[in-house]
Amino acid sequence: MDLCLGIYLWELVVTFDFDWSILTRQRKFIWTMALWFLCRYSLLVVLVSLAAVPYLSAQDNCSAFYVIVQACVELVIVTSTSLLMLRTIAIWGRRPAVYIPLLSLLLGQVAICLLDVSTLVTYWDPVLGGCIMTHSVASTTPLLYVYTIVLNAIVLALTTAGLLTHLKARSKIVTMLFTDGLVYFIVATFSSLVPTVFIFLNLNEIFNYMHCSSQLRPVFPS
Repeated sequence: MDLCLGIYLWELVVTFDFDWSILTRQRKFIWTMALWFLCRYSLLVVLVSLAAVPYLSAQDNCSAFYVIVQACVELVIVTSTSLLMLRTIAIWGRRPAVYIPLLSLLLGQVAICLLDVSTLVTYWDPVLGGCIMTHSVASTTPLLYVYTIVLNAIVLALTTAGLLTHLKARSKIVTMLFTDGLVYFIVATFSSLVPTVFIFLNLNEIFNYMHCSSQLRPVFPS
């Protein structure tokens, strides 16, 4: 986790000039940038929180820690999906036949994320000396994973279809969207298949949490 945090901090430092240009109004602020900031810094909160787990011992803050981290995880999922979805909507020229169904699907993802957070239950185990999460991994999490995979696949299909209609232009933006957007969609979709399969197999609790990036199980040392 420390390695992931280090890599992400390096990425933040390298690209912080873009953030600074927005904060100092050198670059015009548009509402989609709010999603960018939420996604970017919610992930930072998650990584910092997980890296700090071995150094925490606050029994009273057990539930609060889980809720904050889990909420940030769900926020990253929703905002990243929203940003990618906005690209697809732009490719299709904001056609109602495209963006209305996509927004409806996004609301469904938001509902599942809210369910995921609201059903989170934690308790302090004096034997293990740690904060244990009793969240139902076998129900809520697979639903979120499968829904996200299907949603990514739909966005991927719409993005591909939209770009194919503009291939004759051979513009730089079309090339960028193909090399950047489509590759990301494919990797994101197929990389979610492995944890989904393991969660559905339900081999044991350790495997469930190992392969579940949206479920966090930090343990506070006593």
